[in-house]
Amino acid sequence: MVSYAADIRPLFNARDLSCMRRKGVKLDDYRWMSDPTGGDGYDDHANGRMVFDFVRPDGSEPRMPMGGPYWEDAQVRLYQQWMDGGFQP
Repeated sequence: MVSYAADIRPLFNARDLSCMRRKGVKLDDYRWMSDPTGGDGYDDHANGRMVFDFVRPDGSEPRMPMGGPYWEDAQVRLYQQWMDGGFQP
């Protein structure tokens, strides 16, 4: 099982946290990342799904982390597994 604390949170470095916090994105806050409500084009877990759209290669622009290096395929798959597994803590 993929968990936020053990697997997802460590994917974000201090620069990611600082940059995204200024934009209202709380990468280091499990409650925010796993909020089950939808919004902005997402039926559920809008915050976590929006972040995923910025880290996957075929996702939204601008990509995250700003200026790269971008996530490797294994990291993107891990995040997908976290979502598929129900956004576990």
